[in-house]
Amino acid sequence: MKKRLPALVLLLVLVLSLTACGGDTKAKKYTEYVEAVMNCSYKGQFDAYTKSRGLKDDNKEAKEVYESTAEFYAYQLMNYTEVEYESVDDSVVEAFIELAKKALQKTRYQVEKAEKAGKVYHVTVKIDPIDFNDILIEPAKGVAAVYNEGVDALSEDASEEQLLALENEYGLNMAAALMPVVDQIGYKETKTRIVEIQEDKDAFGLSDEDWEEIDNIVVDMD
Repeated sequence: MKKRLPALVLLLVLVLSLTACGGDTKAKKYTEYVEAVMNCSYKGQFDAYTKSRGLKDDNKEAKEVYESTAEFYAYQLMNYTEVEYESVDDSVVEAFIELAKKALQKTRYQVEKAEKAGKVYHVTVKIDPIDFNDILIEPAKGVAAVYNEGVDALSEDASEEQLLALENEYGLNMAAALMPVVDQIGYKETKTRIVEIQEDKDAFGLSDEDWEEIDNIVVDMD
């Protein structure tokens, strides 16, 4: 099947677990928690996350969070560029994960101090959404054009192996073409979101819905 660009279907969002916490300085802890999870997820900064979780696991969980986030956005990018991620080789997926990690280093956001609002705490997050559209479309179209020429050159009785080889080549070429333009990433207008800390006895965190919204704002592919 020929590629039609751009196209995007959102995938399931990353869901992060609640974090154990105690003490009296709730506002400070809650602010540090949100910032630590975002820095871990998007920037690969692990120490503050591990500390906020009260873990002693050599950053094992933090690294898993970061890898899961990068994989999530890698699949978004593959979806956007119509890479057949269910059938391509692992090397293609890995290339897009590296692409996603490079892009995530460009994320920009500011976590402001948590404030008490009645019986709950709110944390304000200001995000400059990454704008992929302006930089991805042209190089993606170029790779798609080469792929389509390859499709046209195949005979009607082309084997599954030939088609898969073409898909793998397309995926690897796409990741290679997009990697350099990540340095040109721009940003959309700043968006402000107020999220509510969910408290449950000795545990606290953000709702799945709040994390989903943050994930979808940080990298805007609409």
